Amino acid sequence: MSLSSTTFFGSSTALSSNLKVQAGPTGNITGNALTFAQTQKTDGGQNITFTFSAPIYELSFIITDIDNGLTGDGDGDEGFSDRVVILSSKGYTSTVPTGSTVNGAGTAASPFMNNNVQSYHTDSPGGGGNPKISMAGPLSTFTFKFSNGLVQNGSSQRIHLTNILFKGAVCAGP
Repeated sequence: MSLSSTTFFGSSTALSSNLKVQAGPTGNITGNALTFAQTQKTDGGQNITFTFSAPIYELSFIITDIDNGLTGDGDGDEGFSDRVVILSSKGYTSTVPTGSTVNGAGTAASPFMNNNVQSYHTDSPGGGGNPKISMAGPLSTFTFKFSNGLVQNGSSQRIHLTNILFKGAVCAGP
């Protein structure tokens, strides 16, 4: 698996923690996570594409820290509203844990977002809602879009991918 590209749009740019592995916990999940971090610009963000050298099956991952700091939380990161859209020609299913403040279906018309107006700390068990994405495959590539909602104050915005699992192709014997 490789991260084949990340393309910024809407005047957003990468922060120094973009594409870095962060030690857990993130979203109350113990394992390490891959961070996507950007400057927050209205309707700005990045498209992130993963490519596999051979088709894979049963891909799943969890997105953490989908939050909403529109009113500010004293951390200086107010003015963002995370949006995540899964772009896959093969389709996907999503599961959002019971009691989560994240809603949406992960589509362009209904992105994953957090209606609870609060910026959570990265390791907060309540922050981000942790939607799990699953794709049956076969799959050679998938893309997701991480963007900001309609307001900004020019600070930072981030989400994380963790618990990335998949199965390789089954090879027939001679």
